[in-house]
Parts: sequence; C-alpha cells; structure tokens
Amino acid sequence: MKLRAGAHTLSYVADPDTTVETPLDQLEIAENLDRAYTVSDSGQVRRITIARDKWPLRAVACHEFKTSMFESAQVRCLFKVTEVIPYEWSAFNRLYEVPLAQARRARSFATEQIG
Repeated sequence: MKLRAGAHTLSYVADPDTTVETPLDQLEIAENLDRAYTVSDSGQVRRITIARDKWPLRAVACHEFKTSMFESAQVRCLFKVTEVIPYEWSAFNRLYEVPLAQARRARSFATEQIG
C-alpha cells in the first residue's frame, strides 16, 4: 500500500496470510472504534457513529513500513477484517466547515495511491 499527500508518503507491505500475535491493547483500541469522519465536496466535515455487534479482526504481519510524515511513526499492529462487518450507520453530525482546498487535500490523501 502506498499513499501520497503532496510531498509526503506512507507505504507498507501487508502479509494477510501470516497471522501474528494480537497485541491486546491494540485490539482493544480497534474494537472501541465507533465513528468515521468524511469531508464533503463542499468542505463540510461530518462524523457518523457506527453501531456493530463485533469487529471480525485478525492481526497480520506488516513489513517495510515507511513514512515521510512523522519521524517517530511506527507500526503497532495491522488488522485484517476477516468477514463482513454487521453494522448500522447513524445520521451524520455536521462538525464544521473547512476551506475547499484543504478539504480536497484531505480527500486526496485518503484515496490517492502511488503506482
């Protein structure tokens, strides 16, 4: 996986076939994730709460992690979703507006892959 945001990059190689010991503190953090954020085309930042019965996650190996964004960044754990996640989406909560150029950069970072 390779992502780019302007001059910054983040890359790693996931090995989904190699199960590793699951760090319980990281699993607890992942299992407590209950919201997602989006930025609309107009720059509106929205939060949505996700209700689900379970997180079907399995820790897998991660190799060759590199980033130019944060000097101290390191991989603590990489999870593979092992089955469809049963969930319910709540209504969006509008948080705030961001300048359109900033919104486009955030969306670009989240979706742009380096070939």
